[in-house]
Amino acid sequence: MLKTGIGITILLCVAFLVQSSFFAHFPIYGVTPNLVLLLVLGIALFSDERYPTDIIAALAGGVILDTFSSSFFGIWIGVLLALVLGIRFFIRKYVRLSSFSIFS
Repeated sequence: MLKTGIGITILLCVAFLVQSSFFAHFPIYGVTPNLVLLLVLGIALFSDERYPTDIIAALAGGVILDTFSSSFFGIWIGVLLALVLGIRFFIRKYVRLSSFSIFS
């Protein structure tokens, strides 16, 4: 679990560096894409519910974005955690995996 957390943190740091150094010079319709938000969203959608990798990604991404943000510390942590917990609730409540099998 520790290796996964460190790997996610490094991946989020690289995404933030690309976001702030490369994509800042090439805005798409005047908007710079938030790669950390998209990466946390992808991790939350495709992670296993039994392991808290999406919550670790939300916390790490929030700390990274809040550290270099000009607003109050904790805004991005709250936004990303609310996003992850909302996705977890939606998947648990409304998504059901099919148990259809040819041989059953």
